[in-house]
Amino acid sequence: MRINRKSLLLLILALCIVYAILAQTSYFHEAGQRFSLYVLRGEIRTVNENIIIGPYLDFDELKELHKAEALDVVISLLNPDIPYEKYLLSKEREMTERLGINLYSFPMDYLVSVGSTNINVNSEKMR
Repeated sequence: MRINRKSLLLLILALCIVYAILAQTSYFHEAGQRFSLYVLRGEIRTVNENIIIGPYLDFDELKELHKAEALDVVISLLNPDIPYEKYLLSKEREMTERLGINLYSFPMDYLVSVGSTNINVNSEKMR
């Protein structure tokens, strides 16, 4: 069976649309973000004995770090003004409360292009 280029492009477009729709529904949210975010996420790295940086963690990963590294603070950059990040931040808040970890939220402002301006914008929001 031979598929012409136009049919292939339409199939790819259809798959992208289905993925986008599923990503905005509870389908991936309830999956613990294992599929949708794991594809794009970075690595967990140790900066020094007091600082570990990395992607959004699921409950098991957060629990493991809490036990293995005595993790007691999570600093979140998720922005509650963005619907999907608001959901993730609420889940992060639930997980940290459950484990007795302090959560501090410093949302990133994605529309501000200069890093120092971003910090000033968020500092104003914190007051």
